[in-house]
Amino acid sequence: MVKIGIIGCGGIANLHMDMLAKLKDRVQIIAVCDLDEKKAIAAKEKTCAKKHFTDMQEMLKLDINAILCCVPTLYHAKVVIDAAKSGKHIFCEKPIAMTLADADNMIEVCKKAGVVFQVGFVRRFDEEWLKFRELVQSGVIGRPVIWRSAAGSHVPIKWFIDEKIGGGPFIDGCVHNFDFALFTFGEEQLAIASLKKFRSDTTALDTGTAVVKFKSGDELMLSWSWGLPAQCHGSTLHDALGPAGAIIFPSGGNPEDKFMEFKIFNEKEKDKAEKVARDSIFKAFYKQMEHFIDCVENKKEPIVTGEDGKKAIAIALAVIQSAKTGKPVVIGK
Repeated sequence: MVKIGIIGCGGIANLHMDMLAKLKDRVQIIAVCDLDEKKAIAAKEKTCAKKHFTDMQEMLKLDINAILCCVPTLYHAKVVIDAAKSGKHIFCEKPIAMTLADADNMIEVCKKAGVVFQVGFVRRFDEEWLKFRELVQSGVIGRPVIWRSAAGSHVPIKWFIDEKIGGGPFIDGCVHNFDFALFTFGEEQLAIASLKKFRSDTTALDTGTAVVKFKSGDELMLSWSWGLPAQCHGSTLHDALGPAGAIIFPSGGNPEDKFMEFKIFNEKEKDKAEKVARDSIFKAFYKQMEHFIDCVENKKEPIVTGEDGKKAIAIALAVIQSAKTGKPVVIGK
């Protein structure tokens, strides 16, 4: 039985609690911790944890095997480093950190302590995105490809667009795309970005467009905004273009249908479809947590490591640097 402690009891932590409840034969949530005691108490009641804390250091003294780090990004490094030094295995929400220096420290301390360190890139477990990767790598639309994603909305949580705490959509949100593009295309090369700030009540660049070029010749194009007023949203775009055709991500359809369809257009097949489960993202959260528990039980390296987290944040930081300097940025230089 893996004994778990949860640090940070906000929205994403509650989703992980739901997944851990499905693993109750292998997991016991011993304690929860949040600076807001009301949230900690609510999480304790939800999970039937034995204890709740507002002080992380007190919780880390308990006999627990692993912790979930679900605090805002700026505070990931402190939580992960202290947990690793206390011998706890760690699942850390994405992004890994706000700086490469913090990411390096987190990775080094976890290695020295010999603990599992998994970063929460849930799309690595998502049948929808994995099907996209399979199609791209099969060559059905040729290579190189341009993977395009565009979306605009009100910010989900305000600290997401605080420059110091969350960094805005091109750090907090797009980091999923950066990681999955690395997973699909291989080594990155260059970032070019034009970003701006729509909102006057916060500090991060919340709107704009970024292009990331990979050594494979593939490109990732992201046009995102978390700067719109409440209840407002823009159109969405999610597809990939290649020299032999296009792949269009699932969208719309009857919400009661069990499956969604990728549309594939190429010279041989004008309207081919590949199906994925409509609830693939929720299944992915379960698979992600099950994988973490398996790694803890069997002392295995996770498929999403601290190094993966560092590589993704390196792209995000290069995008921000390009936007601020008005120049392309060679990633990793």
